[in-house]
Amino acid sequence: MTTRLIINADDYGRTAGISKGIRQAHLQGVVTSTTCMMNLPIVGADLELALQGCPGLGLGVHLNLTSGIPLLPPVKVASIVSVEGRFDGLDSFLVRLPGLNLEQVEGEWRAQIDKFVEITGKRPTHLDSHHHSSFFRRDLFALMLRLASEYSCAIRFPMHEGKLVDGLPDQLLEEAGIFLPDLLRQTSIRCPDDFITTFYDEGIHLEEMYLILEGLNEGTFEIMTHPGFVDDTLDSSYNRQREKEFQLLTDPKLRERIETMGIQLIHFGEV
Repeated sequence: MTTRLIINADDYGRTAGISKGIRQAHLQGVVTSTTCMMNLPIVGADLELALQGCPGLGLGVHLNLTSGIPLLPPVKVASIVSVEGRFDGLDSFLVRLPGLNLEQVEGEWRAQIDKFVEITGKRPTHLDSHHHSSFFRRDLFALMLRLASEYSCAIRFPMHEGKLVDGLPDQLLEEAGIFLPDLLRQTSIRCPDDFITTFYDEGIHLEEMYLILEGLNEGTFEIMTHPGFVDDTLDSSYNRQREKEFQLLTDPKLRERIETMGIQLIHFGEV
């Protein structure tokens, strides 16, 4: 039996402290992959640090419509930004969701992926999305799949044991539970077999990680994590939890458990 595990750290490039924490959680711990917020100001410099210091770290793109400023001029993405020309959070995004212009979304997502390619000289290992927003509408997910095909990369798929994971808004669950697997079946896009989100907030404990590991069978799995160091630029309700995640993801006992169980650590480029 072969069990392969991706431990992905979301939000690379959000702040210098988060990026540093992710790099160290890879070098000193078990993080194998991260996804980059390409529209945020420091991500270019942080990507260069990852390329130089973490050659084994998988690098993907964290498609973003909910935080920061778009790469395209606001006039070209008017349906997905506030009147101030910003991505101003999940709640506002949900209000705009019915009126999103898909061509504008595609333009912005392409700009984010192309910036990644320009900086790194290679395609991303995978695509996922900030606040899981690429899974909120059928046409958004179809676009994500099309981009993954075009850039020859894998995707995150937000289902655990056949059910949608926590994180999608309640009002979208029923419809998304139908179109997500339906659209994926129509493609050959690579993704893990299962997606695990319970190592988060109150679930940040070694015991929780051990339970996750013990529940893995044959196949490929992704665990979502959010390690990082808090700095003055981080405006988030999920602050100190990132440092707790970092401590546990770099705990030698966790790596020892993974090795003892014969679990193979990989990134999305190896799916």
